[in-house]
Amino acid sequence: MTGLKDFAEQHQKTLIVVVVGLTATWGKRRRARRYFAEAFGSRAYLPWIPYFLGLRASAAWLSFAVGRRLARDRHAGLHLVAYIGGGVLVRQLHDRGERWPIGRAVWDRGPLQEQVACRLVARVPAILLTLIGFRSVVDLARTDVSGLPFPPSALGSGLILETRASALARRLGIAESMTSEVVPGTVETLLPGATAAIALPLSHDDVYDDVRFLDQAVRFISTGTFLTGGAEVLG
Repeated sequence: MTGLKDFAEQHQKTLIVVVVGLTATWGKRRRARRYFAEAFGSRAYLPWIPYFLGLRASAAWLSFAVGRRLARDRHAGLHLVAYIGGGVLVRQLHDRGERWPIGRAVWDRGPLQEQVACRLVARVPAILLTLIGFRSVVDLARTDVSGLPFPPSALGSGLILETRASALARRLGIAESMTSEVVPGTVETLLPGATAAIALPLSHDDVYDDVRFLDQAVRFISTGTFLTGGAEVLG
């Protein structure tokens, strides 16, 4: 009984960090923050990120904000939900030597959406994108994301795969050619060592307020497994 009590108490001290991506508008952040707060209460933490300053400044701010929150509330560790761009920041911090005490982690990946930065920079001059607040888009287009390591998750890591193209991706000519199935080789490429993966018929336009994504993220953080039914699952 003592062991179960200790485990329960430690779980209640775990911070839930939700790292949004570059396309998260004020409204999208608010809706996601509200959802995770309903699920996890005050443990849910969705920090603002200054993407307009570029990826390096954004990563530095994220490191400061999460470190301060962990210390202030004396959390034993954290669980992570990382959207596409936010995941790049977390991986950059890990690559630079930052070691977060991650229990479970949910990584949002979208092969179609992840082509957007390069396509956009190819069409719009980088200096113009920087001047209108899209410095991180330029940085992302120039970053070899495949070379960034994923931080370990002691209690498991789950992949949520977007299979639809966002409105911007379609405007940039990125074709919607993926199926709704999670292919094992794709999982290992997108999230090495994943303990579970699920593909959802959603685009990056949907992931901040669609319960099909949010329910899955909360389920994995809570249990280490995804909900089944209507999507292919590996794990």
